[in-house]
Amino acid sequence: LPGYPGSAFKNCTSLTTVIGLENLTNPGTASFQGCTNLGRNQDLVLNITSGDGNANTFRGTAFKTVTLHAPNMTSLYPNGSGQFYMFYEMNELQKMDLSDTKLTEIGSLGGSSDARQIIVVPDTVTSFYWDAFANMKCSYYIILATSPPTINSDQHYSFYSNSYIYVPDAALTDYQTARSGNKCEPRLKAISELPSTVTWATQ
Repeated sequence: LPGYPGSAFKNCTSLTTVIGLENLTNPGTASFQGCTNLGRNQDLVLNITSGDGNANTFRGTAFKTVTLHAPNMTSLYPNGSGQFYMFYEMNELQKMDLSDTKLTEIGSLGGSSDARQIIVVPDTVTSFYWDAFANMKCSYYIILATSPPTINSDQHYSFYSNSYIYVPDAALTDYQTARSGNKCEPRLKAISELPSTVTWATQ
């Protein structure tokens, strides 16, 4: 299935479950924006092919877990427009797993301002844009890339200031060197140091 017309179910607060979301390749701009009860009892699994045309798709929904499968998509920064924000203001969100993608650049992802979150970033990522995790008060970033991506954590929303950033054990020194003197350097840790209470889908 390609997707829904833009704003198809926007602000439909009585909507609680949608069957077949995992079959949508292009869910549509603002299709479920404002559906504040959607996802309370459902995980969000997506198999999208492009970030274009999907701005604010799930903005304000109640999904707790998002898993993105996008083996043919390399960018979450559509056309450099910065208008993706598919997951903006999802205040129930607890975990976002991007590990089953081939993303090389991440920007304008959007997210929750309140939830305690885990974000798993694929091993293919090479760069984060300044607004990569805008409005995400994430507790744990797990970056699987063995080479340090280009990141800009000194401006705006690249990484939440109170979070920890976990990287492959063998690459920790490289990350620390690459970010020497940067605000995120003291928060870099090896993946093996993750608290035992933290679980993530790629384990």
